[in-house]
Amino acid sequence: MAPGFARVHTAVLLACLGVRSPVAPRDSPRSLLSSIRPSTELSGSEAIELQLLAMQGGDVDGGAELWMRFAHRRFALAAIEPWGAPALARAVRDPASQYALLTDRRLCVDFPSEAVERVTDAGLARVWHEVEMLLVPDGAIDGPFGMDGFTAAKLGWECEWDATRGWLTRRISWHDFRPAFRPGIGQEEWPRVCG
Repeated sequence: MAPGFARVHTAVLLACLGVRSPVAPRDSPRSLLSSIRPSTELSGSEAIELQLLAMQGGDVDGGAELWMRFAHRRFALAAIEPWGAPALARAVRDPASQYALLTDRRLCVDFPSEAVERVTDAGLARVWHEVEMLLVPDGAIDGPFGMDGFTAAKLGWECEWDATRGWLTRRISWHDFRPAFRPGIGQEEWPRVCG
């Protein structure tokens, strides 16, 4: 990805969030990403989109650091040990890792169903989102919201509410449909209903 794209992409992301960044436009994408913090103003889906978009901006290290800021203290992705921003960045850069999908330039994200909200027995507010990760060939997007692509993975993304920080990622169940990664780390193959 061109460095200019990363800068513009992150600046647009900040503007959409209403973040007034003291960072000059010539500064690095990482310094722009470092301006983004969890907020009680964001919905669960907006917090998820921010994390996914951060990996698309061309600065994997900055994106991984943003993921850590939006992570619940008990969150870790499967098979990344020890957990932390450097380990996540290494996994995302590794083409043999299912997590490399996060930086694929053809990636589009959809939330195909309504969020499911619940309160645990301990009184903790949680929200679950189905996140569909599509690989869309260049030129296959019809306008800003229409897409025609291959479902590469489906994620069950659970966030937990923190009164001072907003929605934090608690757990991600990653079911991969790409032949090289099927069914995904720690997942079981889903039975095929048709064919």
